[in-house]
Amino acid sequence: CEIDIADDEKESASTASSVSNSTFSVALIKMLQYIRYMDINYPAKVVYLLRNQADSPVSINFGPKIPEGIKKEFISKALPENFAKYQLHSSFIVNYWRTITSLAITMSIGFLFKIMAATAKRMKMEKVSSFMSKMKYIINYNLALLIFCTNYDGIMLFSSL
Repeated sequence: CEIDIADDEKESASTASSVSNSTFSVALIKMLQYIRYMDINYPAKVVYLLRNQADSPVSINFGPKIPEGIKKEFISKALPENFAKYQLHSSFIVNYWRTITSLAITMSIGFLFKIMAATAKRMKMEKVSSFMSKMKYIINYNLALLIFCTNYDGIMLFSSL
């Protein structure tokens, strides 16, 4: 019995260590993404890497890019060179558009699951209602929080421009 407890503790410690390492890796990736905005003379290969890396490799954004017609409605002020060369806009909404629309899509899908769960409950389809309720919580809470948590650093960056 003691051996089983020891094995469980080792497994828990291993899982905690894995989560900690994953969190550190994500934080490191995000930090490397934002160093490109620092005013430093990087070597040519590093400049190439920074210019060709994805906007946000660990963010969850599936919303559409902002339409040019809407983008033109926002006043564009001059930005420091390090921000301008990466085509950032001076408006928070323009820069954060994909995250905002991803959250809106997620919440809309969650609302649809809520309606389907209520409809299934009224029709006495308990298993379907239970499934739809669980999906509603997964979408509204887990996925929405995941989107927000992988993009909250953008709030700080884009609101400072």
